[in-house]
Amino acid sequence: MSVAYAVPEQAASPLERQWLYAHVAAQFIGLSAAAAAYGLSQAAGANDVAVAFGLGAELVFAISFAALRGVVLRRVLPEFPLATWIVAVAAALMLVPLAAVLFGAGATPIPSVPRVTNAMLSSGFGFMVFVGLLFGLSIGAVEALVLRKSARNLGQWVKWSGYAWGGSTVVVYMAGLIVMGNPSLSVSSFALLVLVMKIVQSVLIAGTTWTALEQIEPRVTRSL
Repeated sequence: MSVAYAVPEQAASPLERQWLYAHVAAQFIGLSAAAAAYGLSQAAGANDVAVAFGLGAELVFAISFAALRGVVLRRVLPEFPLATWIVAVAAALMLVPLAAVLFGAGATPIPSVPRVTNAMLSSGFGFMVFVGLLFGLSIGAVEALVLRKSARNLGQWVKWSGYAWGGSTVVVYMAGLIVMGNPSLSVSSFALLVLVMKIVQSVLIAGTTWTALEQIEPRVTRSL
């Protein structure tokens, strides 16, 4: 019996909304943390401090993202290990910003920004989709390891997680193209662009992974 049938039929629609709200709320919490980190780093004026604040904001988002989604999953999956889920998923999500900091510290600065060609755009798009898909499959695999005692058919979870994050990177790529095409973009316009990007990302990830949530099967059916 899939998760979609593990709850009363009339509760399926509210559950889907809760799943969406969890993703959107996590993004807003992450954006608030990022705004606070930016303000604090501007006040401190030190690059190392700015990096630390930035990683702190990423950690706030990672924990919020894992926790809010986990709360919804706990409604339909018996014996769902919420604490383990939060730690494992948040740690997996933090690998990207940590890697960016580590590799960025040793990178050689580019003296000038090269002119963007159509070939660069095409290859960049393909690379971003590949990275997003790989990241999504990795996150989905970590989540599936935590879910294995609570649910079956987790191959669907891994697959749709890959699709979700692959699509999410396309949104990031498109936002990046807008920024590159408008070098004089104001701070307020940039903030609005990021807000729209995050909302679109959250809706996309929630909608795609909901498909997986409908297909996985609780190991024990629990009445709500």
